[in-house]
Amino acid sequence: MRIAKPVKLISNLNTSAARRFAKKIDDVNPRDVWKQQSIGAGMVLNGFFAFTIKEHKENQWSCTIKNVSKTNVLEYISYSGFRKVYHKKSNDYLIVRVENNVINEVSADIIRVQCYNEAKKHGEVNIITPDGSKFEFHWKLLDTIYLQYQDQIFNKNFLELLEEFSIPQLRDTRTESFFLFKNTIIKVCKNNIDLLPYSELIKLNRSVWKSHILDREYNEQPNQQISEFQRFIENVSNNQENRIRAFTSAIGYLLHHYNGSHMGQAVVCYDEQPTDVKNPQGGTGKGLFANAISQMREMAEIDGKHFKADDKFRFSSVEITSQVVAVDDLAKDVSFETFFSAITNGFTIEKKNLNSIKLPPEDSPKMLFSMNAIVNGNGGSHKRRMFIIEFSNFYSKHIITGSEKPIEDMHGILFDRIEWNDQHWSSFTKYMIDCVQFYLQNGLQPYELINVGKNALIQQTSEEFSEWTEQQNFEFKKFYKTKQMFEEYRNTYFGENAEFTQRSFTNMLKKYATSKNWDFKIQTDSVSKVSEFVFNSKVNSEEKAI
Repeated sequence: MRIAKPVKLISNLNTSAARRFAKKIDDVNPRDVWKQQSIGAGMVLNGFFAFTIKEHKENQWSCTIKNVSKTNVLEYISYSGFRKVYHKKSNDYLIVRVENNVINEVSADIIRVQCYNEAKKHGEVNIITPDGSKFEFHWKLLDTIYLQYQDQIFNKNFLELLEEFSIPQLRDTRTESFFLFKNTIIKVCKNNIDLLPYSELIKLNRSVWKSHILDREYNEQPNQQISEFQRFIENVSNNQENRIRAFTSAIGYLLHHYNGSHMGQAVVCYDEQPTDVKNPQGGTGKGLFANAISQMREMAEIDGKHFKADDKFRFSSVEITSQVVAVDDLAKDVSFETFFSAITNGFTIEKKNLNSIKLPPEDSPKMLFSMNAIVNGNGGSHKRRMFIIEFSNFYSKHIITGSEKPIEDMHGILFDRIEWNDQHWSSFTKYMIDCVQFYLQNGLQPYELINVGKNALIQQTSEEFSEWTEQQNFEFKKFYKTKQMFEEYRNTYFGENAEFTQRSFTNMLKKYATSKNWDFKIQTDSVSKVSEFVFNSKVNSEEKAI
């Protein structure tokens, strides 16, 4: 159907002009698809549209619009920087836009909208036929055709034709770590810190994710002050040097986005003081600690209270660009073993209506747990995967009615975009980078935990039982009469007629031994035929989970 008429007769084209008219699409600069191109007898392209031209009589031509040109659309979106990036160990790919080696994940809808706006900006399209006639196609008509064909173009099959982006990423290594700011890249090594311009990415043939670029500039300030966050860390560590070193190394470890074969530990944050699991008080600063990490690294968050171990979408909030995964207040009935594979072997991410993605360990995020309850499990497998830090009650002891905000009163609103100036951000950044450098030099620095064992015992037995065991001053290799100790405990806390069994008491003794990392053995004396129990030195072999 003819849908445009010639509006002006220019001139008949001579043979030379006809040859110039018929130049192939391969000769066209891809930056300008909005020029008429011939792709064969009777077919021309202009912009995102294909047209049919036909000679009816000598030097009398017609022109009709045929469809949307996939060739020109692909050229345009390719020149605009859109590429595909394949996942490792997967045939799936992401659609990205690349500008100066900075990668930004985009959706097909982003490309669809950009192409539509590009077509709309140009408005009408003019086609010149070999006889010199000019045919005008107005936007209203082109718009109808474009919308009719767009679903055939902006889909997974078509976008798979995009060129693959394969420039390797700028990665943290065993001995160096990189932090991306709007104006510079900070390279942290064991003994030095360097600032790199983004032009260095081109020289190094490296790329970075846009989501890893922090939304602020780094400008080192003269007369650098101590960061308020550093003061916070000193306070939650009770200013104890060994605990400060543990916190410092934990921060550095989480910020160092490198997972070697020897890695595979999650940082686990507990309250130092005993916590009532049914009525947790909080206020110690564990949430602020996680917030600080998120100011330096891309973080995915998981609500631990609603986490379901058997839900295949349990890690759906994690992206392939996530650098840290923060789990807040994991439910008490969820076993820590649920996370063993993710911590050691990498994440498997499943999202609804999408194929699963397997992230190898080197691409997987570190894990941070903020816990009110002590995790189930105390064996070697658990200990190898946990680096524990305890938060003192320095701030929570000031909370009486629940309306108090001791952290804010002492330090202001940390990380606030309005309240914080360049000096605040600079001193905070310097402290966090110092933590990374400390970790690169010293690794994780464990300390003798204060109350983790006691808290675990209270949560799994009772506060009364914990109090009773402290009073007993149990000794290694000394045998105690089970019934005698049972009756003493029962009568003291429950009364002689209480429905509390000796079996329950024995199970609590086992949990007490596990909390102390002791060996526990119960036996019947061969002579007296009386049940006895004994504690022995610390267990080196793995124990069963509590």
